[in-house]
Amino acid sequence: MDQKLPELLEAIKSKQPQNAYQVQEFAREAMSQLKNDQVLLPQLQQGAFSTGADVDAVLLVGSIYLRDLALPKLNFKLEDITDQ
Repeated sequence: MDQKLPELLEAIKSKQPQNAYQVQEFAREAMSQLKNDQVLLPQLQQGAFSTGADVDAVLLVGSIYLRDLALPKLNFKLEDITDQ
């Protein structure tokens, strides 16, 4: 996922999130699109297999990681999600 990080962050930013919760949801949407990436999909499948999970679970965890990276870049804080 790290090789896609600039692209994923731009996908979130382009939706112009208005709050931290929207950043979280846009991160989830961006990560779900990785299932369509035929180059990355085998890596996702291998990661899922290695952990005994499915690809959707790996993408969900990845979306949390992405959210945590995106929040400060978009001038939001993680605490903003719980304060809403």
